Amino acid sequence: MNDKSKADLESWTLIILEYARHFADRESRTWFSGADISTNYDIARAEFNETGKVTSAIGCLVSHLPHDHVNGGLDFNKIGAITDLMMARGLLEDAKNFIYKDSKTITLKGREYLAMHELSAKPELSDDACRVVIITIRDDEYLAVFDRLQDTHIFLGTHRTYVNATLKHASGADVSVYLIKQAEQGPNAAHDTARDAIEDLDPDLIVVSGIAGAAPDNEFTLGDVVAVTRFHDFVVGAAKDGGVIEVADQGGPSAKRVQDLIALLPALSKGPIAYWRDPRELTVARPTIDLSNCTTYGGDAWEKKVRESLETNFGPTGRNFPIVTGRAIASSGMLVKDAALLKRWIESSREICAVEMELSGVYAASRRADKDYPILAIRGISDVVGLKRDANWTAYACQTAASFGIALLKHAPLELIAGKGKDSKGV
Repeated sequence: MNDKSKADLESWTLIILEYARHFADRESRTWFSGADISTNYDIARAEFNETGKVTSAIGCLVSHLPHDHVNGGLDFNKIGAITDLMMARGLLEDAKNFIYKDSKTITLKGREYLAMHELSAKPELSDDACRVVIITIRDDEYLAVFDRLQDTHIFLGTHRTYVNATLKHASGADVSVYLIKQAEQGPNAAHDTARDAIEDLDPDLIVVSGIAGAAPDNEFTLGDVVAVTRFHDFVVGAAKDGGVIEVADQGGPSAKRVQDLIALLPALSKGPIAYWRDPRELTVARPTIDLSNCTTYGGDAWEKKVRESLETNFGPTGRNFPIVTGRAIASSGMLVKDAALLKRWIESSREICAVEMELSGVYAASRRADKDYPILAIRGISDVVGLKRDANWTAYACQTAASFGIALLKHAPLELIAGKGKDSKGV
């Protein structure tokens, strides 16, 4: 850890710990089985000085909180969404104001948030509003969506904490969006997150927004968006003698309502949501590809496909803007960079065009005895298996996925988002 990172961590720890002491003093509360907050504050500071970890210091403060006090007031898991966002932007001074301001809201960088001492207030769910949960995995995926939401506030569910905002649909109706980020990558964390969101919110639609790796293809490429029509679940498999790997395909099609929506995308992309790909909406410039200096891997045949795809998409007749396409993808618990493995999957299911790691977990959580919750998976292509990864495309793919997803929620037929009176069987 460099000196600046250590200083930032210390600043954040002290801000959060100071908030804990301030909150306790203001409420005249005594926690920790007879010990006052100052004693535990000192213990927590000592823990940070020894370990250098914010989480260890916070753990000293919250590990012995009585259950009723955690739920009724100070819970660092529940203020994490705001502090993470502010930390990502380095807003240390704003954070101090955020903590000590007495009013119920505070404006940071032109946007209004609930003050920390108001975060324990749980808004009521509206039965009338269409509810959409957006699940992201990485910080950059999360922030790409968050930055497109207005008038956000924290919603404290029974199981999870969400950033909530209302999108004004083209019909004039409200679409209530609940944004959440998984704590970890992979299908297990995705299952846990989706299950909690379903129990907290009973959503009309679950959106999974983020990035994916793609097989080389002449029809789409880096930065483009894949709306998932079907997914192939390769999480379960067997390692046979001699290094042979066999997998069971346990996936399925997207819900009929979602497939209906994806089938409508060519028309929507020509009209009401065409703006999603405007550079001003994407906020970051589309990266470039130097066709004369690409590092490829995967063997002669695969590398030839990679280069042909790049030439088609980035050559003289290529595009300079992203597109969205409805396709099938593969999901597993692994980050797939092995061209030979992806080639075997494609040979068994030739429609596979991309790979990701979370959809299988969300799908398993969405299947209930009384209701199957529809899932719209939106994946920006951040890399091509067989091509050396460029971080600039990762940042761009986060933006294309988020921009397309928010535009779709605002302009797609409301019946396809909310599913009122529709069958919602499937992924």
